[in-house]
Amino acid sequence: MKKAKEPRARKERIVKEFPEGFDEVNKARAWFRSIVDLVVNFALFSFYLLTNIVAGGASDLTYILILSLILPIFNLIFMPYKTGRTVGQWITTTRYVNSRGNNPPFLYHLLKSSPVISYLSGAGAFLVIISASTEWTNGMIGVVATLVILFLLVPGDWLFKKLHHQSFGIW
Repeated sequence: MKKAKEPRARKERIVKEFPEGFDEVNKARAWFRSIVDLVVNFALFSFYLLTNIVAGGASDLTYILILSLILPIFNLIFMPYKTGRTVGQWITTTRYVNSRGNNPPFLYHLLKSSPVISYLSGAGAFLVIISASTEWTNGMIGVVATLVILFLLVPGDWLFKKLHHQSFGIW
C-alpha cells in the first residue's frame, strides 16, 4: 500500500506590475502605434493588389510586390529582433517590456503588432468551415483549429485586458 503524499505548499503568486521607470501607454499613442504598424505592414501590399485589380492583372509590379513583402518582414521580425521595437514604437517612443523591465522576444512583437493576421486567419477558418466540399480529415481539423486559435488571440487579449485586475492582457 502506498503512502499518502503530502500536498505541496503552493507558491505565492507575485503580483506583476510595471517596472520602475515605465508607465502604461495612453490610448492615443497605442492607437497611433497600431495605425503606423498597420500602414508599414500592409499599405504597400494593398496598393499592389488594388493596382493589379484595376489593371486586370496586366501590370508588372514585381518590384513593388517584393518591397511590399520585405517591409512587414523588416518591421515584424528584423527590427524587434535587433532593436526590441517596431517602426510604430520608434515613432511613438514606446516599447513593450515585461515585469522585469526586459524586452519580450520578437515573437511577442509579431503577435501584438499584426492583428490583421489574426483576422485573416479567422476569415480563412470561416471559409473552410462553410465550404461544402471540405473533407474533414485530421489534418484539416488541425488547420481549422489553429486558424480559430489565431483568430481568438486578439479578442482574447482584449478581454483579458478589460476583465483581469492587472490589465496586462494575455501576454
